[in-house]
Amino acid sequence: MSTTNTFDPVSASDAAGFTEDAAGAIEHATGAIEDAASAIKKTNGFLENTPGSINNTSSSIENTSSFGNYLIHGIDEIILPDAISYWPTAPGWQALGVLVGVVVIIRAIQKAKRWWRNRYRREALRQLNQVQKQAGKQLQDVVAVLPHFIKVTALQAYPRQEVASLSGKPWLAFLDAHYSGPAFSKGIGEKLLALAYLPREQWQLNDQESNELINMTRRWIALHSEATDV
Repeated sequence: MSTTNTFDPVSASDAAGFTEDAAGAIEHATGAIEDAASAIKKTNGFLENTPGSINNTSSSIENTSSFGNYLIHGIDEIILPDAISYWPTAPGWQALGVLVGVVVIIRAIQKAKRWWRNRYRREALRQLNQVQKQAGKQLQDVVAVLPHFIKVTALQAYPRQEVASLSGKPWLAFLDAHYSGPAFSKGIGEKLLALAYLPREQWQLNDQESNELINMTRRWIALHSEATDV
């Protein structure tokens, strides 16, 4: 029994078509590989250039950071005008300001000197207040020291040779001459002599007269004129 080989034209045609399809697929694959290689090259070139771009961007930001936001780079900084001076520029006003300053300084010095000269008044009034506080309702204990307080105050305010030898009526006249308040040389003021030379039993002072003498002495100590004012 013999076997006979026969050629199938359909099978040969199919094989040829398959071969052509395979060749086309290979060609497309080759093109895709080439495109991929080209894309890789472009990517490498971009990555190589990217650090330079980043550095340039950072440098640009640093250059614009000196003023404002880098997004508004190129806008000039606002230059404000000079502040207006409170000190006048005209020579006349400057001279007037200096003159006023000198006057203020002189007045302040004079006031300080007057305050220092009058410290004896404040000390005498302080001691008199202390005596009156300690005496309470015993007014005779207060009026007993009035001649001493007023004499010591006068010795500190005026030359000693002018005050030390005064007594009696001349002493009361001296007090009136240096004081613009109620007179010591008449009325209740004359009782000041009795306080200096007579015992308490002979003073003949009631509480109202005692308070009046205390207030007169206090006013004389506080308000008598200075030696330069007489």
